[in-house]
Amino acid sequence: MPKRGIACWQAVVDDNSYYTIEPSDYVLHQVRNPIDTISSSHAIKLKESWDLIISNVKEISKNDSLLLKCMKYWYYWNLMAENRALETYRVEEIKSKVSKDTNTRIKSDLYRKVSWSDMEKEDSDLTSQIRSLAIRYGYDL
Repeated sequence: MPKRGIACWQAVVDDNSYYTIEPSDYVLHQVRNPIDTISSSHAIKLKESWDLIISNVKEISKNDSLLLKCMKYWYYWNLMAENRALETYRVEEIKSKVSKDTNTRIKSDLYRKVSWSDMEKEDSDLTSQIRSLAIRYGYDL
């Protein structure tokens, strides 16, 4: 106190009209399992979200497949968040009475339950980088 806690993926970038980080804010890097996140991101239809991501992750090309965009998003966005935040925590460790099994995006036409094999076929080097980063964050893969 009197710090304002920020745990939002959009707080990673400075040029965001929704979230502006103040000097007194306590920024938390909220990480989630790569398979779950990449699968869920595969369903995002919001143009504004992908415009924000693509404009801030120079490694993503508009010509990349949706899976490759999702992979690059998980990897590079987490590196940016880690660099900005004071602490990192895994979403799965939050104790809550609310079910964490709910995924409203699963009904999307684009939703695809992604596997390590799918990612390996898409880009083996990036998959290796994703695995290494996930392990560093404490995921047992």
